[in-house]
Amino acid sequence: METKITKSGAASPCAIQHCYLCSTEMEAVFKDTPNDTNTWFWRECDTCDEVVCANCSDDHEDGIVCVECLKEEAR
Repeated sequence: METKITKSGAASPCAIQHCYLCSTEMEAVFKDTPNDTNTWFWRECDTCDEVVCANCSDDHEDGIVCVECLKEEAR
């Protein structure tokens, strides 16, 4: 786990995730326990469970679906 130093000088955990389609660096959507990166949540496709950004996914009635899974569904 990486750490970063905040403006106050305190160490803060920093976990980096990237969108698997476009490599955009992702911000954690929810941090259940801020100091434990295992409890952080990122935007994920509900079909393939990959981390995806808002540009590479769409919200459906079934949840978030990435463009690759949408292409597969269309076939």
